Amino acid sequence: MYGTLTNITKDTDADLASSTNVNNGMYGEVVQSEIGNAGDAENNNMIVMIDRVRNPEDDDYSDYNVVFVKYFTNPNYKFYCYNGSTRSEVSSLNYTDTKNLHGAFVGKYGVKKLDKSYSWMEQQIMRIVG
Repeated sequence: MYGTLTNITKDTDADLASSTNVNNGMYGEVVQSEIGNAGDAENNNMIVMIDRVRNPEDDDYSDYNVVFVKYFTNPNYKFYCYNGSTRSEVSSLNYTDTKNLHGAFVGKYGVKKLDKSYSWMEQQIMRIVG
């Protein structure tokens, strides 16, 4: 299954790029990355963002993470997504799309816990952005 994957990560994600809520992805963007299968050469899109996951035990959100995401399809399988009663074949996805869909797709995620506090990160980002 993994040998013939094709990257279907969209080129842009306007909702993610303008998000001000870290619980829905923040400071995120789609970048070009050569990480992964060499067959992805024609589409190296990868989403990079700051995010958090809700911890149900504490009824609170966990630490901040940097998240890397790529979405894939495979010519040997059909993947469908459902939006209400509408079914469609998956042809492209971004982080924003996945929050509204039910169904199946292949995703590769990398998550790294950030050791610094959010206020420290925000100060660094604002310093760079100016």
